[in-house]
Amino acid sequence: MKDDYKSQDTFKKGGFILKDTIILDRLRSSASEVIKIIGRKLFTGDFNLTTISFPIKCMSAKSIL
Repeated sequence: MKDDYKSQDTFKKGGFILKDTIILDRLRSSASEVIKIIGRKLFTGDFNLTTISFPIKCMSAKSIL
């Protein structure tokens, strides 16, 4: 399809490249935190993984509004 518009900032396979190392480190540490929470829940026998909350440190201080 040649009529689709693609921004020049996007990666060739889709998405955007994250160049900010501070944000990248924050996202990686929160991913490891979620994995630890999942492991802790599984070891205690609580298999209800729908109660896992998203780490607040991943949230941005900016709003779309």
